[in-house]
Amino acid sequence: MIINNYTNKLEERFRERASFSSDELLSFFKEWEPDLKETTFRWRVYELKQRGFLQSVKRGFFTLRTKPVFELSVSDVGIKAYKRILKSYPHIRACVWNTQNLSKLMLHQPARSWDVLEVESDAFDLVWENVISDGIGLPINAHHHGSIEYVNANSSTPKYFIKKLLTRAPVQPVAGEEYVLPTLEKVLVDIFCEPDFFFTFAGSEYSVMLNNAYHHFAVDFAKLLQYSGRRNKAKELKDLMLTTTDIPPNLVA
Repeated sequence: MIINNYTNKLEERFRERASFSSDELLSFFKEWEPDLKETTFRWRVYELKQRGFLQSVKRGFFTLRTKPVFELSVSDVGIKAYKRILKSYPHIRACVWNTQNLSKLMLHQPARSWDVLEVESDAFDLVWENVISDGIGLPINAHHHGSIEYVNANSSTPKYFIKKLLTRAPVQPVAGEEYVLPTLEKVLVDIFCEPDFFFTFAGSEYSVMLNNAYHHFAVDFAKLLQYSGRRNKAKELKDLMLTTTDIPPNLVA
């Protein structure tokens, strides 16, 4: 049976489910192909995901409720700073984004937004010196968790921040563009881990953001929890999601 013949049956079987496991999906396929090999099953899953019919929600769990990918924004100020830094240090890992689009997840709308440029830790001091010497920006505040706040050196354009990018932090290139964005999962974890820095999005507003992200956008909870583990906050974040959001426990466990 070719993959096209599965879609209607998958819809009938799993359409009312928020998520289902890999074992359940394998059992479904084996109803028609009892001798289905593991490699063939993985190819079936890959093809369904490529067609946008199936989405991963965490390791070993899927959903048919295909949701759009959340798109973070970035301003001209942020892009300019990013490109100038990467021109000087073309081999460093970096990403850039603006907080504006996070308002789509929020109940209370923030009065302002700002750009965040993140560079790998080993290059942070070099980038700092580069920003000052080239006149890209002027430091106005140093934060205890390793970030520097800047304002544009020659205008009243919005200020931006330069922060350290953690090793293996989930980021994504933007098709057709010369910059890299963080994933939604990374940003949600960073907000939780740095409430002083991301104070606009902290507290009860954060639970609202998690709920809205889950209900309206594609979220890879395996990626989110893995990154929170690297930041030593996995347990605390799991507890928060279990007690203050609608996210199903099987996606959090």
